[in-house]
Amino acid sequence: MPIRLRLLNLFILLFAKVVSMLVCDLREYQCPQLFVQFKVGLNKALLTKQSIKFMINNKQSIRDIQRFLEKHQYHFEIDLELEILKVELM
Repeated sequence: MPIRLRLLNLFILLFAKVVSMLVCDLREYQCPQLFVQFKVGLNKALLTKQSIKFMINNKQSIRDIQRFLEKHQYHFEIDLELEILKVELM
């Protein structure tokens, strides 16, 4: 395989990993179902090796989710203004 084609394939694979992100809407759930649906979404992200964006609302308590992510050393970002929780899978 020519070097250009190999580089192009590598670029496509890397680019696809960067732009692909799962989305899981948690806005309708309250605890304990909120945490259960969070875990379902996170497991889906782990299986597909993609980062995930959770849609949340400011009325929900996500302390349990935050504790879980910290305990398991996930890289995550919470934006309460945009009501988004992003979990980056390395």
